[in-house]
Amino acid sequence: MENNIYQSSLNFDVETIVKWKVSAKWALKVINCTYEGIINNCKGKCCCTPSFWPCNAEGKTVCYYLGKTGCTLSNKDKPVTCLLFPLTVVRNTLVLYWRAPQPHSCCYPNYGKGSLSVVKSIKPCLEELFGVDLVLGIIKSVEQGIDFEFIVPKEVELLLKYEHKLNIEHKRPFPRSELKLQ
Repeated sequence: MENNIYQSSLNFDVETIVKWKVSAKWALKVINCTYEGIINNCKGKCCCTPSFWPCNAEGKTVCYYLGKTGCTLSNKDKPVTCLLFPLTVVRNTLVLYWRAPQPHSCCYPNYGKGSLSVVKSIKPCLEELFGVDLVLGIIKSVEQGIDFEFIVPKEVELLLKYEHKLNIEHKRPFPRSELKLQ
């Protein structure tokens, strides 16, 4: 049986406060990552791209949790990496995945489509991670063209470190509700 307990001894200082910035420039990019956009345009390519984790976990090319109608995990169980996508963290700043606007990217069929900014498009996922009030603050700020800075919840930071470790080890993630953070 695999160990689904993330040990905080993996270079995590519990006293460190980590802040992220949401780049207004990137957060306002239009990309239709709504359920409709995924079904009608990109077909969930991010879930079946072998260069992405967790798709490439355990030597696979399709995410272990991908079902016929999309992800079989609820938002409360999805990896943080998946909930953030197509945003990614670069030097403590949430930005749009750099390949999203590229013609051969998994995101390209949704890039510039629809009327929602990326933060509005993935709002339910961001709310799962950061709460409704914080996400409303992010949206309000970036719609005014102002970057938004916030303290990352410890659980999110721990989970991202855990997911990074799984990625390096080519292991699939456990549903988050099954994890016991220590």
